[in-house]
Amino acid sequence: MRIIFILLIFTLNSYTDSSKDLNIFFNNELSYIQSTQDKLNNVFEVSKGTYIKNTDNSIFIEVNEPFKETYLINNNEIKIHDLEFNQVKTMPLDKMNENFLINFLINGFPENFKNQIKEKEIEFFIDFINKNTLKIKFKDNMEIENIIQFKKND
Repeated sequence: MRIIFILLIFTLNSYTDSSKDLNIFFNNELSYIQSTQDKLNNVFEVSKGTYIKNTDNSIFIEVNEPFKETYLINNNEIKIHDLEFNQVKTMPLDKMNENFLINFLINGFPENFKNQIKEKEIEFFIDFINKNTLKIKFKDNMEIENIIQFKKND
């Protein structure tokens, strides 16, 4: 009985620490690499860029490869700027399928957060590789495998 209680306390503390660590991690300037693999069509793609959380909790994402785009995300919308064609598009967050993950990035991960989220039949796995690197893995609604690896910039 005592061992179960100790394990329960440790488990609860690890969730809290995980949430705290995630919130601290995503308040840094990060570089990222997103790889997608469509096994059905045998297509593998990679995009690279940077992630910055601003002091107003908005998020700025710059895609550098394979094309140049920026995203400015706040609680209400995503503003997408295609730098190559100089086009700007704004999309309300309530039209997005995975806006719960964006909500966590903007407002922080809750204290009871686990490293696995299931939302609308899509499972997201979030794991630290080490203190400077984090990986998000999921299959989207088209069964395409996605891995996003974030790394703290020195």
